[in-house]
Amino acid sequence: HYVNWVSPGWFKTLNDAGYRAIAFDNRGHGSSSKSYDEADYTPAKMASDAAALLDHLGIERAHVMGYSMG
Repeated sequence: HYVNWVSPGWFKTLNDAGYRAIAFDNRGHGSSSKSYDEADYTPAKMASDAAALLDHLGIERAHVMGYSMG
């Protein structure tokens, strides 16, 4: 995912525009642990992970960007 987000300069572009850019590894990607149970990868669970991160960071409002997972 480095190529999709970091390489083209999204973080710099967003930060230069006054936004705080946050990225995380979705379940089973990057350095995150991997489950082999398909039920762990539903859109609802993936969205819940993102919401939990925002809650943990104390972020009440956010613009969300994403990319295709395949």
